[in-house]
Parts: sequence; C-alpha cells; structure tokens
Amino acid sequence: MRKGISGASRAPRNGTIIVFISMILYIIFFTCVGERGYREFTDSYQYIDSWGAQGIMPIYPLFIQIHRILLGEEHFLVGVVVFQTIIAVLCLTVYLDWYRRRFQPGTIAILLTAVVCIVPLTLDFPDVLINHCILTEALAYPLFYLFAIACAELMIRKSWTGLVPMWVMAVLLALIRSQMQVLIGFVILGALYVCWHRAIGKGAGKKVLAAVFTIIGPIAILLFSESFILRAHGALRGCLYEIRSHIQTEIVMDDAGSLKLSITALPVNVKSQDSSSMTGQMRSVILCRVLYEMDEADVELFTDADTKDFYRTVYEESDRLKNRYVYCRNDLMAWEDIMNGIAGGSIVMPKAIENYNISHEQVPLEKIERMQWDIALRLLKKHWARAMLHTMCMLPHGLLCTVAFLVNPQGLCYLYTVLVYIAAIIIFFVGYRKGEKYRSRSENLLGMLILNAGMAVVICTVFFGMQRYLIYGFGVFYAAVIAAVEPFLRKVCSAKFVR
Repeated sequence: MRKGISGASRAPRNGTIIVFISMILYIIFFTCVGERGYREFTDSYQYIDSWGAQGIMPIYPLFIQIHRILLGEEHFLVGVVVFQTIIAVLCLTVYLDWYRRRFQPGTIAILLTAVVCIVPLTLDFPDVLINHCILTEALAYPLFYLFAIACAELMIRKSWTGLVPMWVMAVLLALIRSQMQVLIGFVILGALYVCWHRAIGKGAGKKVLAAVFTIIGPIAILLFSESFILRAHGALRGCLYEIRSHIQTEIVMDDAGSLKLSITALPVNVKSQDSSSMTGQMRSVILCRVLYEMDEADVELFTDADTKDFYRTVYEESDRLKNRYVYCRNDLMAWEDIMNGIAGGSIVMPKAIENYNISHEQVPLEKIERMQWDIALRLLKKHWARAMLHTMCMLPHGLLCTVAFLVNPQGLCYLYTVLVYIAAIIIFFVGYRKGEKYRSRSENLLGMLILNAGMAVVICTVFFGMQRYLIYGFGVFYAAVIAAVEPFLRKVCSAKFVR
C-alpha cells in the first residue's frame, strides 16, 4: 500500500469518499443556509469604498475592487460572496483531507471533525453565514485552517522548511486582518521549537547555537516579518488606489441592445498611501485601552495647558458615556463592561475632538494626534497595573470563546472551559508518553493548545476578548482533541470506529 503523510498506510478509500461527501454538503450548507445573497454590515463600507480608515488592510478591499472591475457595480458583491464560498469550501475540504491522510481517523472521527470545523463560519447562524458577509472574516476564517495545517506539520515534522508555509500564511492573514499579526508570534515560537528540538541530545556547540538563536532569532523574524508586511501593505494599497483612482465600472447597453461592462477613466488623481493607517491603528488601540483607565485627577500628569484642556474634554465625554472602569460590574460578567468600555474609546475620542474644536480655534490634526499620544503614554505608564488587571478579567471569557460558542455565558461555561483545557493537557501528556503511534496526534494537539491559548492571551491584552476575534481556533482545537482521543476510545471500547 502507498504511504500517507505520517508514514503509515494510507487511510481506507471510504475516508476519501467521506471527504468528498463533506465537500458537497459544505457547498449545499454555505449556499442554502441563512440569508441568501450578501449581507453588508457597518464595517462593510470601509472595505467597499473607504480605504483610509485605520487598520484596514489592503487585501480585502483589493479583492472587492477586482470583482467590481470584472462584474460591474450591479453584481460585484454577489461575485464576492460566490468566491468567498468557494474559498470556504476549498479550505475546509483541504483541512479535512489533510486530517484524513495525516491521522487516518475512523468514519465517526472524520465526520465529527467535518462538523466542528464548520463552526467558526457560523458565527451569526442561523441569520447569516460568514461567507455571505462583506467582512474580512469571510476570508480570514477559512484561510486560518491552512495556517493550522502548517502549524501542525511544523510540530510533527520539526523541520526548518515547515516555517516557510507557516510564515506565508501568517503574513497573508495579517494583510487581510491587522489583528492576525499575532500569528507572527507563533511563527517565532515554531522556530524556537524546531531549534531546541534539534539541539536536544546534541553536542555543546548545537546547544550554544540554539541559545544564540533564542536571543537573536525572535527579533530577526519579527523585524523581517513586520518590515515585509509594511512594504506589502504599501505596495498593495498603492495598487488599490491606482485601480480606484483611474477607472470606474458600470453596466451599459450597447447599440445592439446587449449589456456590457464599461470602464471609464476618472480625472481624479489619488496618490497611493503608505502604511500609516496600519501603524495608526496600534496607536488607537493603545489609546482606547488607556482611556478606559482614566481618572479626573490624571489631568495633573500634563504640564502643557492645551493638553490639560484636551484631557478634561476627553474625560468629560468618557464619563458622560459611562465609558470608564468605575462603572464596571464586579462579577463574572465584568468582561462585558470592560470590553464595551475599551471598544467605546473609538466613539469617545472623535466626539471629544469635536467638542474641543468647538471651544477652541480649529486645532491642526497634527497637534491633536500629538496630544492623544502624550495622553496615551502617560496614562499607560501610571495605570499599567490596573490595565493588566482588567485584561485578566477578560481572559477567562477570551479562553471560553476559543472552546465554547455562546452569546451569554454563565458560570458553568467557565467551569467547562477549565475542564476542557485541563483534559486536553492531560490527553497530550498521556498520548505523548505512549510512543510513536500516538505522538503525532499529541504534537498536533499541543500546537493547537498553544495556538488557542496564545491567541486568547494576546488578543485580550492588545485588543479585547470579542467572540469573533477568538473563534478562529475553535474547529482545529476540537479536531486535534478528536484525533488525540480516538486511539484511546478504540482501545477502551475494544472495537474500531466504523470504517
């Protein structure tokens, strides 16, 4: 028999049939369930017609504009949904086929995996599925499965070449959603994992090189990756503005009475923008985090009279909207007040700037930005401990979002989260000690554990624990658990799963 990826015999033929049937069911599900056509949200216009907003990465707007050119104004969003559906089906099918070949699961296991993998794409089910939404998540959620494959293969093979697909997918996802830059951190962890695994049991020279790489490697990977992302961001953004500043598409009727696509040159000359909107988002995120921690007495932190006046204006607006930590509940649901309070900073600041400009002469934007950054840094320096405490308050909910799919979680849900993570850790250790037969499954589980928990910690620390930020790893985590548990269940039940 031919060998599979893991080196064992290729899974039985009915595994291929199940994957094919799953692909057909995915097509039916993504096409027929929920709202038909496309759904626009508040954020959708930023991708369709507004690209100067902070944090808008260029790939998704470019993806939309290509459809606009090819299909015209009347049909381009439908085309976007069709292509998003194709991407979703292909990514899930590729993951399921990789899972089949790598772990050779039984029928029940592969069917359970096919079900859990679809969950992240049903965030607003049954109202609408993510592939019908004009949102970056429509591309990011399915493509994350390809990153998970690369991550798992790195954990199992422990090869330097495994870093390449992992890094490529991390950069691609980062250029779709700015929050996905967190994946570069997992590339760094992967590099360290390979480095030290190859140094174990080797001579002192290998261990010294591993120690040196531990210090230099993460910095080098981070700087190279961020530099590449910034350059790619600027280049793709330039392409985007070039397209939209020089052409306009519409469907017109020709002399013969047939419809055709008309492309018209525009006189507007819009310069391609640099990556300032991307770096500006990080400043905005920091600002929103620290605005939640502000106190009235903090005005004394500033010596400049204009900054003091601006701070008072911001504080009054934040307090009027009850957007400060003092209005937070003191129970398990505190995460909701903290999350909404931090997110509300994006509303507080524009209103505060408007009020400040009313009471003062029109202030230059550069000065406003300078005062904002001054406020952010001084408040962060003073209130970092309280900000970290509020991050810890959000963390239980963030971890819950990675393994549970609930709108209003209660106390038992947090207990479930703890038990699931403890069980997964135990399964990993037991499986890893069992030998080669279990090891690849256990290493895959370890990778998904680190991926899930790491994303929860970083997203809650930098942003906030919103479900749609943390649902990425839901499917791959449970798929890894199923793969790791299956051999034990077969042994306990003294019977194989139906093949």
